[in-house]
Amino acid sequence: MRSITLSEVSRWVPTGCALLLMAAVSVAAEEAPSDDETTAEESAPTETSTRESSYPGVVPGSGHAPPRARAMKGKARLLTWPGFQPKTDGTSRFFLQTSRPVEVVEKRGKKRFELLLRETRVHLSNTLRPLVTRHFDTPVVRALVKRRGRKGVAIVFDLREDVSPVVSQKVEKDGYNYVYVDFPASGSGS
Repeated sequence: MRSITLSEVSRWVPTGCALLLMAAVSVAAEEAPSDDETTAEESAPTETSTRESSYPGVVPGSGHAPPRARAMKGKARLLTWPGFQPKTDGTSRFFLQTSRPVEVVEKRGKKRFELLLRETRVHLSNTLRPLVTRHFDTPVVRALVKRRGRKGVAIVFDLREDVSPVVSQKVEKDGYNYVYVDFPASGSGS
């Protein structure tokens, strides 16, 4: 490893920063394992990777609560989680987890399908992020949650082709209500 002098570094970096940088580089060089050594810290899983791998998000009926579930108090109907599940047979399912059963109104248009959940609010603003599915073999390009006035939420499905999904609703064993939107396989024309 080539040594760098203070004068070389100071041409690019102010002096105070250069001293800190050189100290950090020198300490790192002394503590770095050789190419064939692996430290225990490198081979052990980090707290973040363990936490990420153990929480699959919301899966209908799985018992995994949505984020900030404890904050959901009262009788308000809340959309707590939108999700997408591609199926092995080419069909696809979108699900909407809600705190209680909701009134659903369907609206169909050219290459567009919309569900209105009446008297329902969004639990967390993160719920408003789009579910982009254009890279999956599904007739849905994306699904987007939108607020509709003060007391409604719409889920807008932008479609590649005109298809008719099947909408159903069920309270699962985890205690949450799920609105299921099942789309046929892409190219089926249903």
